[in-house]
Amino acid sequence: MVTANLDFDDAQQWLFFMSRALEYKWNQPFTNYTYGGRTWSASSVFKLRNAAELEDMWRAMNAYDLPMSATKPVTDRQDWFSLRQDFFGFRDGRTYTDPVTRRQLDPVSAFRTNLLRRLVTTGSGQDCSVTFDTVRQIPGGSFFVGPIFSASQPPTVADPGRYLDKISFVKIRLVGTNLSSTAPLAGRLTYGGTSYVRTPHVGSFDATRPDRLVNEMTAYGTRYWYSSGYGWLFTDAQSVSDAPMERRFIRDPYTAPVTSEIPDFKDRSVAATGWDLVLPTISQGQRMLYVQELDDVLIYFSHRTAQRN
Repeated sequence: MVTANLDFDDAQQWLFFMSRALEYKWNQPFTNYTYGGRTWSASSVFKLRNAAELEDMWRAMNAYDLPMSATKPVTDRQDWFSLRQDFFGFRDGRTYTDPVTRRQLDPVSAFRTNLLRRLVTTGSGQDCSVTFDTVRQIPGGSFFVGPIFSASQPPTVADPGRYLDKISFVKIRLVGTNLSSTAPLAGRLTYGGTSYVRTPHVGSFDATRPDRLVNEMTAYGTRYWYSSGYGWLFTDAQSVSDAPMERRFIRDPYTAPVTSEIPDFKDRSVAATGWDLVLPTISQGQRMLYVQELDDVLIYFSHRTAQRN
């Protein structure tokens, strides 16, 4: 009987995790869903009394999920995220004033200067660490696409955009026309901060801030749980310590990097505030990379989106 009670508690815990995962999958609460003559919600898991009721709730969640998957199919997408252009904002055809020297710099020079100021000495050498966010829509792409409004007054929704924009895998490309080496480089990529998923319906304008939408996105923590000999532990970010990076002379936005996929962030939102990319420049006394040779750092996102209502 004691063993049975412990097994029931364990199954109830995993069913709780399943209900939270279901809500994250569709970014809407699992509540007041009728199945098998009973109304189910995520909180129902705390009222279950036996194995039969555990199975009933599992079937209810499965019945809720199946029609959602049929009526809101996802579409595979591929997009590039440029650290130089999409994050730092150093776009081609413009000049930028260096905030330290006050010199006028072209976009690539401004990007390289920015990287040089991010060099840090480590115990085994030197790294360039860039913290960035992806909570933004990329012009002309399918990355985290939001709504489009008409120019009329009051504005109406011309296109609701997309939601459930989740990662399948990412790849990394280092671009430089004068690279000393084109051998793949292993760095570190971290997913952290706060992630955002657009809601199923377009948000409404804030009465006090007409330039903002309310109820447009849902914020999620990026806590990463893992099992060890000490039980379940967590960190506030998830890291890949040997992320492969392709080095190429030209940008070539039409061809995906040939390096291996990084699948570790699968099903997390493409939009997060606390990404961190570490480029090893000197390791064990050996020169690995000259950041002053980089024209850009590109992250290739293979992701999936669904059309909003």
